[in-house]
Amino acid sequence: MKRFLIYLASFIVLFLAFQWGAGLILTATYSLDLSEAWEASANAPREVTITGGAVDMTLAIALVAAAISYFIPKLVEKSE
Repeated sequence: MKRFLIYLASFIVLFLAFQWGAGLILTATYSLDLSEAWEASANAPREVTITGGAVDMTLAIALVAAAISYFIPKLVEKSE
């Protein structure tokens, strides 16, 4: 049970850290083109439909976090 709790805690921490890091990188590398945005908004519909986000990136981040989290309880047991 202790290994599972360590795994779960490390997975949550790593997943949130990777998501935060990915968001930070995407925000830092975003370049805004105001003239293109202004032209696109002229043809935009009056109603907005919200769709889902990028599932593949979230899944990749979750898999990397889970893989790293799998080895953390083993490292904790070795240090004890």
